[in-house]
Amino acid sequence: MYLRESRPGQRIFRASLFAAYGGACAITNEHSVPVLDGAHIRPYAEEGPDRVTNGLLIRTDLHRLFDDGYVTVTPEFHFEVGNTLRDEYDNGRVYYALRDELHGRRIRLPEHAEDWPDRSALDWHSRERYRRTVDIGANLGLHSALMARCGFTAQAFEPDPEHFPVL
Repeated sequence: MYLRESRPGQRIFRASLFAAYGGACAITNEHSVPVLDGAHIRPYAEEGPDRVTNGLLIRTDLHRLFDDGYVTVTPEFHFEVGNTLRDEYDNGRVYYALRDELHGRRIRLPEHAEDWPDRSALDWHSRERYRRTVDIGANLGLHSALMARCGFTAQAFEPDPEHFPVL
């Protein structure tokens, strides 16, 4: 057993999420207590409150990916896995399978609607944290540098013959 430092209120926040989510990960339905974390949608350090509606009970690995913007939950409560983990590291086969299996799936919500994640907080996370991949065509130069500063991954693809005349 090991001890983790926690800030005041963190234990209550986690316990509240455990109660609201019935002790199961909102994304995978995992019930193993040691691997479940209370994740803030809007971080506490950025004025995110310690309220159930600003949290998700999720596996610790998904919590890290959520905090780093590789995954998100949309305001419609769908789990999304971005391409950026693969694009940046090209070594997370387990998480590429996660994308195939869970991307677009509706998360498990608390039984009581008053405990559901706040849609505006989810919208904030999707806009401010989530790293999307944006296709901006063949002209990458300055655009890719600009898009990278905004948290996007820029990729170019050759147009298919059907659409080439349009371009």
